[in-house]
Amino acid sequence: MTKKEKMSLSDKVTEEFKEKIIYGKLKPGELITVGEIAKSYKISNTPVRDAFNRLVQRGLLDIIPFKGYMVSQLDFKKLDDLFTIRNLLEGGVIELATKNATSEDIKRLESIANTPINSRASNSEIGFMKANLAFHLNLSEIANNQYLTNLVNDTLERMQRILYIDLKLGNPQAMKNEHLELIHFIKRREAIKAKELMISHIENTRNRVFKRQ
Repeated sequence: MTKKEKMSLSDKVTEEFKEKIIYGKLKPGELITVGEIAKSYKISNTPVRDAFNRLVQRGLLDIIPFKGYMVSQLDFKKLDDLFTIRNLLEGGVIELATKNATSEDIKRLESIANTPINSRASNSEIGFMKANLAFHLNLSEIANNQYLTNLVNDTLERMQRILYIDLKLGNPQAMKNEHLELIHFIKRREAIKAKELMISHIENTRNRVFKRQ
């Protein structure tokens, strides 16, 4: 197997296990081993180990010496820090996006924000969750600052597990309405109001998460 093929397999395992952890198919404290997973995929241990080590770096897995890897527990101090970082980053993003957004950008945001919320079925929730991430990443791209986009992407990736829990227990329609209101302010070029709403949007999520802690 070539190095490129190993990387491709490693990428596949990384993405599949990232989603299993984010969307609750693997629970905190659950133990997984390289050999067992490699056998189920019918591949060697190397790409699985590479994938799991990436997930350790993302805070989704912990290494358990002589046993394997364990799905990490949620660390609420780190989550609180991430919410603070998100406020600082996305407050700046929305200001820049309000100034930069073209009519095509706004149409794309509206299309993402109007993702249907038809049921509480897990596939509908996951679809809405991915649309929520896409909405915020699109805003960061409209801001037209690659460093800022990379920071927002990294922060939101690290928060996906808790944001999915919040979605399941919260009110997706309210989140959708806030996104549509953000677009309204972008259309009107009201950067200050857009920033205020973005920070309120993030703080509402923070408050729900820590109320349930």
